[in-house]
Amino acid sequence: MVVAGLLLLGAKAAEKPLRILSTFLPGYCIAANVAGNLAQVENLLPGTVSIHDYQLTPADLRKIASADVIVVNGLGMESFLDKAMSNTGPETAGKIVRLSDGMEGELIRDNGVFNPHIWLDPRLAMQGVSNVVKKLQVRDPGHGPEYKKNADSYLERLRALDASLDKTLQPVRAVAFITYHNAFPYFVRRYGLNLVGVVERVPEVAPSPKEMSQLLATIRERKAHGIFTEPAEGTQLARQIAADTNMKVGELDPLETGQLEPRGYEEGLRRNAQALRKILGAWGTAPR
Repeated sequence: MVVAGLLLLGAKAAEKPLRILSTFLPGYCIAANVAGNLAQVENLLPGTVSIHDYQLTPADLRKIASADVIVVNGLGMESFLDKAMSNTGPETAGKIVRLSDGMEGELIRDNGVFNPHIWLDPRLAMQGVSNVVKKLQVRDPGHGPEYKKNADSYLERLRALDASLDKTLQPVRAVAFITYHNAFPYFVRRYGLNLVGVVERVPEVAPSPKEMSQLLATIRERKAHGIFTEPAEGTQLARQIAADTNMKVGELDPLETGQLEPRGYEEGLRRNAQALRKILGAWGTAPR
């Protein structure tokens, strides 16, 4: 009876689902779609809290310690994890999978460092999916084929998303516009868009009078027709710039925060494409 009980406990322990911890919305969506119902996926931060300058709490450290896999973006986005890794060392490091791994040839430099906003290019997000499924197969080999099947299904959706975005944005590719932060170079490169300037070259640092003068000159010289803020940020200054230069104001979401749902990433990119089309469409070409 004792042996049978131990075997039963062992079987139950083996059936315990993998615990996956992500750090921001795109990582959560990738993990949730690859894991399906085979694992528990939780985001470290609430969906409304920005990953930038985040400070870990004792509760966060406990979540990190109990996780089996930690999905991060890398490229400096999760500097707050340095503290956890210094406390736990190789144990935490071995749990981490970076969405950005294997993308060295695709990365864009910004002021001497790699711009981390890789997820705004769906094709780079596909590489992130591949990274995650490989990690889950290593940590939970018994469900390896199921993770692969889930990943293949999600990759098909991302390919369809990429094609849809390309079609939506085709008429406005040549129309010049401005963003508030330099969060969109991967998105712009993927779809051949005409981004000609940013308001804040350094996040949360207002442009100097010289920088503002240069930006206004660029807007007029390049005939920019739209300026895009981010959710709850930049609206007042953007409206002032728009009024001074006769531009329209829209909103683009870098998708670092948002409702934590498996399709949140896809829906967010579609909203961004529609926002660009709405603001810039009057100056675009006829759709093919």
